[in-house]
Amino acid sequence: MVQKVFVRKVKWLGVIPALLFSVFAFPQPDCRSIIGAHLTPVNNSDLYWAVEGAMAAGIMPDREIANWSAYGAIDYSKNKWQFYFEGAYKDWYNSASNPDGEEARSTMTDFNKPTRYHWGMREGYLKYGTLTDNLKLGIQSFKSSDYVLFDERMMGASMVKNYGALQVDAVVGTVSQRLARFQDVCGNRHIYNILHRSQYNFVSDRPGESNFGGVYFTWKPSDKLKDNNFGEDEFAPMSNDEFETFDEFTNDGFDDDVSKPTILIEESGAFFYEEFGTAFHEYKYYSGVFADLKIPLDINFKAEIIDQYILNDHTIAYYFQIEKENTWRNGSTSLFDLSYLGKTDIDEGAHFYPAFSNLFAGEVLRLDAIDLPLLQGSVKHYFTGKNKIIVQLNGVRQINRNQSQELDLIAGLKLLGHLRLTAIGSYLSSEALVNDYWMGKIELRVAF
Repeated sequence: MVQKVFVRKVKWLGVIPALLFSVFAFPQPDCRSIIGAHLTPVNNSDLYWAVEGAMAAGIMPDREIANWSAYGAIDYSKNKWQFYFEGAYKDWYNSASNPDGEEARSTMTDFNKPTRYHWGMREGYLKYGTLTDNLKLGIQSFKSSDYVLFDERMMGASMVKNYGALQVDAVVGTVSQRLARFQDVCGNRHIYNILHRSQYNFVSDRPGESNFGGVYFTWKPSDKLKDNNFGEDEFAPMSNDEFETFDEFTNDGFDDDVSKPTILIEESGAFFYEEFGTAFHEYKYYSGVFADLKIPLDINFKAEIIDQYILNDHTIAYYFQIEKENTWRNGSTSLFDLSYLGKTDIDEGAHFYPAFSNLFAGEVLRLDAIDLPLLQGSVKHYFTGKNKIIVQLNGVRQINRNQSQELDLIAGLKLLGHLRLTAIGSYLSSEALVNDYWMGKIELRVAF
């Protein structure tokens, strides 16, 4: 009884600030990797290397969990050529009866325990070109120019070409269990899959069965693009450290410009995207438009409309997001966002299910596009100082169906220039669960 009262109090302590900020969650992804920020040249040459180790331990009402991993990266860049390789090792522990905690309660026929693969490749590609015009071949992470459809690791080819303010992206490839970023190599959501769901992102077991291709046109009227050819002294590895300080949060001086337009188009675009292969029961076609606008109060407003054409699953999905950045007098920065993903059906009972969207809202629930309508948001604060402390409150709410919802409080700091310590507390509820649920977790990453 005392525990139930305590949990109920914790729940309301989490709900109240969420209501005050009117936001609900963007999770951090499974792989909070910092390896890209630590690429170091070998004897001042064009060859860079880095290693990273990670370990995490947590507790949930019915289990203790842990996972650990190691990564190694090699980058060789010269002139316009770049070769990048990143391998991974991972393992996990779960005190419950299997990696999902309980016997399967899902009606999905494909429900299986995840294969315990230890070794895998996260990246392995050859790139030719510049920052604005390039061709990349091999195993690579790719995020589509729109805001919803694709965020995955694939094997294939991607191209970026700029014509002044117009950017054209083209991609074709395949995704499989051994490659997918949230599957056997990198993902760990199976450790706390409390909803006992299956492979709901439809990734196939073998390459060539779940494939995709797409072309994206993005117009950036305020973008002053340059042909930045790489030279031997011009290459610098780009950081993918989520906890780095963001220079773009500083004041750009627009606040004092009385001639500033009321609405400024940051970007707008259109796309056609297709998913095909034996893993899908029908061919899947997606087309749509998207835009990012700067509106009054220095707020970014993003919108996207997607037409999904699948036989008997024709639907129109729409996505809206508002973002606000604020730099305080002491130099710290806060980032606020709120988004909504919904749909209007053309075919009665249609499902919206792009296979590789990987929204995975909620540190534990991992809700995705198929779970819409979804209301998401976050409040994230970046403190000043060498430790790069970040505190964020995330939340997600499923409007219909199981009405699943989750609040995540995440705090992180950097130590000694090479260590990143992250603490995560989660509270969630769903009509699919008998009782409300919680998780506490500590994660440590070190990179050189």
